[in-house]
Amino acid sequence: MIQTNLFPDPTFNNATQTGWTATNCSLDTKGKNSTITSVAVSSATISLQVESATAAGTTSAVYTVQNHGIANGTAVTITGFTTYANFNVTSAAISVIDVNTFRATMAGSVTGTEYPANGVATPASSSVVNYITATPHNLTNGQYVSTSGFSTSQFNTRVKIVTVLSATRFRLNPGLGSFSPASTTETTNALAEIEKSYYGNFYGVVSKSSTSGIEIGKDISIGAGLTYTFSYYVKIPIGQEATSFQAVIRFRDSGGTTLSTSTSATSALTVASGWTRVSITGTAPATAVTGRVRVVVTSTSVSGQVFLLDALQFENNSFASPFVESVSQIQENTKTNTVLRPVPAPHLTGIELNADIMINNLLLNTIDNNNVLWVCTDIEGWWDLPDPEIQDLTRGLDDGSYDVRGRYTARVMTLTGSILVPDRSYTAAARDRLISAINLVATGGWLIVDENPVKAAYVRLSGRPSIKVVNARGRIDFSVGLRAANPIKFKWNWNDSNGYQSTTVAAAGSTSISNEGNFDVPMVLTLTGGSAGLTAPITITNTTAGKTLTVTKNIRGSSYNVSISTSQVSSNVVTLGFGATVHSFLVGDVVNVASISTAGRTGLNTTGAVITAVTDTTISFAKTTGDLASASTNGTVTLASADTLEIDTYNKSALFNGSATIARSYIDTLTDWVYLKPGSNTVQFSPTSGSTTLAVKYRSGWIG
Repeated sequence: MIQTNLFPDPTFNNATQTGWTATNCSLDTKGKNSTITSVAVSSATISLQVESATAAGTTSAVYTVQNHGIANGTAVTITGFTTYANFNVTSAAISVIDVNTFRATMAGSVTGTEYPANGVATPASSSVVNYITATPHNLTNGQYVSTSGFSTSQFNTRVKIVTVLSATRFRLNPGLGSFSPASTTETTNALAEIEKSYYGNFYGVVSKSSTSGIEIGKDISIGAGLTYTFSYYVKIPIGQEATSFQAVIRFRDSGGTTLSTSTSATSALTVASGWTRVSITGTAPATAVTGRVRVVVTSTSVSGQVFLLDALQFENNSFASPFVESVSQIQENTKTNTVLRPVPAPHLTGIELNADIMINNLLLNTIDNNNVLWVCTDIEGWWDLPDPEIQDLTRGLDDGSYDVRGRYTARVMTLTGSILVPDRSYTAAARDRLISAINLVATGGWLIVDENPVKAAYVRLSGRPSIKVVNARGRIDFSVGLRAANPIKFKWNWNDSNGYQSTTVAAAGSTSISNEGNFDVPMVLTLTGGSAGLTAPITITNTTAGKTLTVTKNIRGSSYNVSISTSQVSSNVVTLGFGATVHSFLVGDVVNVASISTAGRTGLNTTGAVITAVTDTTISFAKTTGDLASASTNGTVTLASADTLEIDTYNKSALFNGSATIARSYIDTLTDWVYLKPGSNTVQFSPTSGSTTLAVKYRSGWIG
C-alpha cells in the first residue's frame, strides 16, 4: 500500500518554512510567486542561441533564433556550426524574415539543415540590444519567465530568458525595443515564474554560501524499532553547477544523542539530470524518538550557486514509494467517501424538454405552437475536445521525433434528434422548417447550447444530412453533420447578434477582462479618432499574457482640418491645394469645405464631398461648377467624421473606416495579435496622445 507521508509541507506551499536547520546555505520558497524587487532597462551586446539553419545549394542561409530582436541590416557573426561550416559567417548583414528568423549570405553553398548544440549569433558591437536589470532576479539561462505587476506595461511579459549576464542583469525575448537604453526604471513587487516544480506550484531553493559542508535538515518524530525511508527530488537549474547529493537519516534519542546514521549512495547531478530522486532507508534503534532527515551536498561548491528541492517524503516503509502529499487518514476517508457516494437517479414522469439547444434560430427540446415536439438526442463532438493535429517531424537517423507545437482542427459534430408530430399532416411543414434551419452551406449559423453558461459555435454543414420519416404517424428522425471552423465554444450573450460581451478601455488606462473559459480567446478591438484623434504609436497590451498589439499610424479625429491655399476647377473636378503643407487626407474620405470667402470661389463651399484623388499637398473631388483657373483661395477642409480602425485578432485582419484596402498597413508587421488568457486579464490602451476610449468585444471560450 502507499504509505502516509510524515514530512510536513513536503512541496513548500508555505511561504515561510520552519523547523529547518541550514548549514553553509539558506532555504527559500519559490515558484509561481518569486519576487523581482525592481527593474530597469540597460544596453549591451548579446550573443543569441541559434536553434537551426537551412539552405538549399545557394549562398544564402535561413537561421532560426527565437525572438531574436535584431534589426534588419545589422552585421551579425554566427559561429558553432560543425556539420556545415559555411553556416558560420563573419559580420554578415542580415535580412530579417520575421521575429524568429533571418537570412544571411554564406561564403559557399550548403544543401541541408543543421540543429546545432552551440550555434551562436552575435550582433556587431555597434548594435544596441536592450536588457532588463533586476535586483535580485535569481534567474538562469534558458528559463521561462512570466512577469506582471508593473505599471510600465512592456515589463509585463511571458517570454524565454536567452542570456543572464550577472546576478542582476538578463535579457527577455522578445527584446524591449520600444525603450531607450537605461531610460526606464521602476520599483515594484512583480511576479516571476522561474522554474517548473516537480509537484504542485512551488519548490525550495537552496542557495550555497560556502564551498563545502552544505546541508539542510529537519527533525521528525518516529517510532522506535520501525523502518523508515527518506526521499527527496532535487534539480540543478540551467546555468548552475553540477552537484553531488546524499540523503541521510540520523536517529536520535530523547536527549538528542545520535544513535545511528543511515546514508545513501552519492548521486551526481547536472543540468541535464532534471528532477532526480535521492533516497535512503534505515531502521530506528529501540530508544530512538526522532529522525533527523538531511539533504547533504558532497561535492565542492561555488558560493552563490543554487539547487532546487521538491516532493520530500518520510515514510514508515522499507523503500521509497510514489510521492504523496501529507494527508491524514480522516482526510483520506472523507475525500474517498465523497466521490464514491451514490447519487440517486432523477425521477421523471415523462420527457424533459428544457428548450436548451438552438441551431440557426430553430429551438430544440421544446413544443411549438402546433404541438410538434422538437427533440435533440445528442450532439456528438460537442462535449469533448476537437481532433488535435501535430506534425510528425522526424529526427533524421535518430530515434523519435521533434517535440513540435500542435493545434486543434475544426470541431466536427453530429446533431441527432427527432421531430414528433401529432399526425402525418404536420410532417411536411416540420421537415421544411428543419431543412431551412440546417441550410448551412453558403452561409453558416450559430449552434447554441445552454450548458450553464450558454455556449455557442458558428457552424456549417459537414456532409449531407439524414432526414427520415420512420413511422406511420409521421415521426422524423434526423442526423446532421456540422463543422465549426473555429473549435472554441464561446459564451453567448443574448443581447448581441454574435454573442459578444463589450467593454471599454480609457486612453492611457487599463481594465480587467475575465475569460471565464479554459482556452485563449480573441478580441475585436475598435479605435475611434473622436475629435482630436489618436497619435501613433498606439499600443494595446494584455499585461497578463505579455502580448502587445501596436498601431503605427495616426487615427484622425473629426476636427482634423487643413487650410486651403489654392483652388482650381477643371471639367467639374475641384482641386484644392494646401501650399507646402503635407496633408493626411485619403481617397474615399468624406470632407466638408467651408469658410471660403475669396471672390468667385464661395461656390466651392460644400458638405459631404468624397475625395477622388490626392497628392502630398492637394485633394480633388467632383463638383458641378463653372471652370475656374487656379487661384489663391482661403478656407479649410475638414474631415466629416472621425476614423475608425476595427481589429479582429482571430482573423489577424482589420477594417479602416469599413474597408480592408489599407487597414492592415495601420498595424505593425510583427505585432502580437492579443488574446485573452483564461481567468482575469489586464488590458492596457496607450496612445502617444489622444483621449478617446478603446472598444473591446470578446467572448469567454472553452475548448472542451
